[in-house]
Amino acid sequence: MKKKLYAVMTAASVLASGMFAQNIELPEVTTVISGETEKADEDTLPDFGDVLKIPSGSGGVEPVLPEVETSGNTEVAEGKSRSVEKSVYAEGFVGGGYPLFFIGNISVARTVGASPFKFSFEHESALAYANHSVTDGFNDRTTKLSAEKEYHKNNVDWSASGFYKSSADGLQGNVFEGSSEIGLFNRDLYNAESNLSYTFDNGFSIGVEAGAWLYNRYPEISTSWIENVFFYSLEPSVLFRWAGHGFDTGFTIDYEYVSEILKSHRAKFMLDLQWKNDFVKLYGDAAAVVGKNVMEKSVIVPFTVGVDASFPVSFSNRRVSIAAEGGIDSFKPKAFELEENYKFTTVQWNLTETSEWFGKLNIAVPIKTSFTGSAGFEYRQTAFDNGRWIPGYDSNLPIYGYETGDFQGLATDFSVSYHKGILTVSGKWHSNWIDVPADENTQNVKITVNVQEENTKWGVNSSFELPINGSVETPIVGAEGFVRVTPSVRAILSINDLIKLFKGETRTYAGKYEARGGSATLLLKFIF
Repeated sequence: MKKKLYAVMTAASVLASGMFAQNIELPEVTTVISGETEKADEDTLPDFGDVLKIPSGSGGVEPVLPEVETSGNTEVAEGKSRSVEKSVYAEGFVGGGYPLFFIGNISVARTVGASPFKFSFEHESALAYANHSVTDGFNDRTTKLSAEKEYHKNNVDWSASGFYKSSADGLQGNVFEGSSEIGLFNRDLYNAESNLSYTFDNGFSIGVEAGAWLYNRYPEISTSWIENVFFYSLEPSVLFRWAGHGFDTGFTIDYEYVSEILKSHRAKFMLDLQWKNDFVKLYGDAAAVVGKNVMEKSVIVPFTVGVDASFPVSFSNRRVSIAAEGGIDSFKPKAFELEENYKFTTVQWNLTETSEWFGKLNIAVPIKTSFTGSAGFEYRQTAFDNGRWIPGYDSNLPIYGYETGDFQGLATDFSVSYHKGILTVSGKWHSNWIDVPADENTQNVKITVNVQEENTKWGVNSSFELPINGSVETPIVGAEGFVRVTPSVRAILSINDLIKLFKGETRTYAGKYEARGGSATLLLKFIF
């Protein structure tokens, strides 16, 4: 099995990762890049990566800015809105390119006041990867509609959100039912969530949450290889919390009913506590998990203990930070999550709990005003005999299933960044030293160079990524450029996976399947 799955992330999943926290970008914000005491001018370019998180090598478009640590001014660094008279904004981007690629997203939102909201429409499609014909089945598409609403008044906070996402992947001529070729693997997902909380004057609060999802997987034409299924889940929770004198503690009861291969019930009772001051945060939690059709043991006890500290140093105007945590984490995977992450697979077994011992250590060291170096270490090992669900990519089969297996992993991350004036350079090295997760490389090295004009009238970005899995694979080379057409409109030209684009080749996904190769795309990003 190929260790790296060049997963074609859809534009819907791009927004899903940040839609509950993302704020609408204003045409004029101030961006602060760690490593330099000077701040950019008032009309600095908004962070395109916040809305275009399509992974390199997937054939999508990602105006990637170098990843450096932001300063302590989190409101500015996260792109939060300023206090201005206008409270409702429309933003989006639209673009297309070669080969037969289209992406579009528009959202209307109010992010300030007591009653913010957001409505979004997103669509992405790609046909005829590399030099394949439109009718060869080398295609994918995703469409998503979503809505969010919040209400805050006095001590009451309420929010609700929901989305509908429809996606499909071409089966590339690999699946037949008799003499009929099956063209598409379709997935529809419906989701709704809501929460309500009340905070008393003494710092005590109580809240309730509820969530539900419905997942429908189906082939274009009925076939035994892809069963038409409807899975759903109901997930209510009750929360009790108290905060004061630097402490924050709470007790949470989570319940989950899932109708998949077997109907399962899972309950989690968790107590958490943290204390912090200006330099250090100490935290921990412990839980008891019980259930039916989720694990062999009658009860398991996941827990976490951790420390997060930062302190000033003589060789920089920024703080050194150290974070460490460890324990046992445990969760029950969902069918739609697995089938979304690992394409061309179907869950055919009852999904059971995954539990792992883990330990993490992260260190970030600034040097003077321009350099930042960081290192991260993470160890994981299967606990309670609750192994990971792993896709079984067997080239002899047209559609793939899952199996469970013990996991022992040691991952390291090293990065360095330099910022001076209009230039930013960064490098990252990620390694898996024991077992390799199905969607990662054994080794991965990435170098990014970014030049941005002081008034953000233009900018260019280039990246070089080298995946290594037993042998060195074809590098992923990308280039990006933008021009500010008006204060509210920017034009972006992106060339992704340049070598594969030049050769007219796809990237290997897994088993019999291919992912998108290179692409050239023109985008317009706007905000009004």
